[in-house]
Amino acid sequence: MKQLRGPALVCLALAGCSGPSPWPSTVPARVAGAEAIGRLDADVPVDAVLAMRLHDEALLASLVEAGTVLMPAEFADRFAPSAADYARTVAALRAQGLAVEPSPSRTTVTIRGRADLVEAALGTRLVRYADRAGVFHAPTELHPIAEIAVFVAGAAGLDDAGRWWSHRAAEPLSASGSAEPVDLNTMYDVTPAVGLGDGETVAILGTGLPPTDADVDGYITKFALPANRKGQYAQVFLGGPNRDPVGLAQNEYGENLLDVDMVLALAPHADIVHVLTATNSPGLFADGIQYIVNQLPQAHQVSVSFGTCERVAASEMLVMNQLFRQAEAQGQQWFFASGDNGTDGCRDGKGNKVLSVNWPSSSPYVMSVGGTQVVNSVEAAWFAGGGGQSEILDKPAYQIGRTPNDGVRDQPDLAALAGTPGVAIYGQGRVIAGVQGTSAAAPMWAAIWALLDAGKGGGKGFSDGHLRLYQLGASGATGLRDITTGGIGDGTTPGYPATAGWDLASGWGVPDVAKLVTQW
Repeated sequence: MKQLRGPALVCLALAGCSGPSPWPSTVPARVAGAEAIGRLDADVPVDAVLAMRLHDEALLASLVEAGTVLMPAEFADRFAPSAADYARTVAALRAQGLAVEPSPSRTTVTIRGRADLVEAALGTRLVRYADRAGVFHAPTELHPIAEIAVFVAGAAGLDDAGRWWSHRAAEPLSASGSAEPVDLNTMYDVTPAVGLGDGETVAILGTGLPPTDADVDGYITKFALPANRKGQYAQVFLGGPNRDPVGLAQNEYGENLLDVDMVLALAPHADIVHVLTATNSPGLFADGIQYIVNQLPQAHQVSVSFGTCERVAASEMLVMNQLFRQAEAQGQQWFFASGDNGTDGCRDGKGNKVLSVNWPSSSPYVMSVGGTQVVNSVEAAWFAGGGGQSEILDKPAYQIGRTPNDGVRDQPDLAALAGTPGVAIYGQGRVIAGVQGTSAAAPMWAAIWALLDAGKGGGKGFSDGHLRLYQLGASGATGLRDITTGGIGDGTTPGYPATAGWDLASGWGVPDVAKLVTQW
């Protein structure tokens, strides 16, 4: 699968390797500027996801382009390893002493175990490094045992060089005139005719402390939403109890409230399944992705408000992009917040402003959602919204001729309210006003997609969502309202203005849902 650009990473002397690795390198680029300070302790728990090798990828691409929607079992039969080969891989990993969780589509294997057992099974060393951003660990190149090397394409989660962070403003920036559900429905023309999201399931992937039933019920009650609470909101926990520090987990709690409330604001009858990982490591987020793709195929829209700097994420891209491709083929559309640091996606906090974008928002198989703000009653691009050009990923076919002729994945695809005046959410018995971030915009679009699926998808989802969206945008259809004022960037890195048509600040713009459902 050709998706990564740029030079391959070489085997480090620390690995003691004597030949080429049978897997793509999983050594993160951050290692090049760091100092090795020792081995990871043998008993440190490691969570990782292995991606199985797929076949007939040309057929997969043609089916997606044709809009064919596959169930996980169909995907397995057409593109995954045989049941016998998959069983051999699982057995070989268990024989190494690892806890192994197979997937029904035979496309991934989740492994958990002590660092020394993972090292032995994958033929690597997990090394601790230090750089100016802190301490992290990463593997040397992989030389896995022969029983799995032939069937497995790569791994994600063997390093924590690029942890995923929330794209929500840590504190409300404004409490004046916060957008409530009635305001959002008016802004985006969500009329009674498009429904309430009945029969649809929205999945949310997050981490940290979860919302309580009282939080969810409080939002529904406070804003008089026409919701059917019975069985509507469910939680799934991966990796055990939360492992994050209290302050971080509390911040993530605010993010989780925001994600749920924005779905309810626009699709109040949709069911919500909130998948929460034990910490913000790439390995557990990869496990969360595979869980939603494989175990929640009925969720035809997924919202994620977490991400990381694309520059440190190349080691996890093969596994996650393969899962996003599978999701796409199954009619499951993922929406990622594009970030809240303008064109400085890496936001390293050390004053080192770098023109960069966020991952997985930059994946060609997900919808990247940027931000807008309301200024003098006009919706404009939000200066802090993420956008720009990938440094790693090739331009997907659906963007050719419709975005800049730069040969790379451009983002965002779409936008929604993320800046002033912010939105109102509910938690711990009170309304929290003025909450901002593209992590408000992403779940809004997931909710809108649920309305679109209920109205035009027959409840089966769309495998050709990107292609349809870009065709619709290029046609000038009024279901996508163009944002032509404002821009992103804060003056410390080059910025991008909102212009007529698609742009790097707001993509195709914001929805007019009633028209979008009609024109889809």
